[in-house]
Amino acid sequence: MIPITFSKARAEYLIDCVRNGKPIESEGKEWSLFDMVATAGALYFTASSHGPLMHGGVSWENLSRERQEAIERQFFEDLSAAIEYCGRLTMMVADQNFDAQFEATVKATIEVDSNTTTVQPHMKVMPIEGFK
Repeated sequence: MIPITFSKARAEYLIDCVRNGKPIESEGKEWSLFDMVATAGALYFTASSHGPLMHGGVSWENLSRERQEAIERQFFEDLSAAIEYCGRLTMMVADQNFDAQFEATVKATIEVDSNTTTVQPHMKVMPIEGFK
């Protein structure tokens, strides 16, 4: 369980910062757990507002509602996995374990295989560059 304190004014501030390329400041002298969770939530919203990536020239309007829902569900699973993976990489930087496995810039695609029978879906990391 993680407690939150949500402020509409803070959310508006965060959205404005992201939309207009402004730096994001903490509300106090240091970043609190509340600041970090609120900022992560705002960034999750703004990232998710871009919607699923479409490939092959497929028009969204030409898809059945069922297919649209499946694509949206997969998008949110993949987005959450990508955020989690970036968090893992950041932890490796903080723990000074990053350089042994990665170059300074890492590129990959992240996908969740929700067809697995395990409780937690399997995250697939497909390296593009920056892996040792």
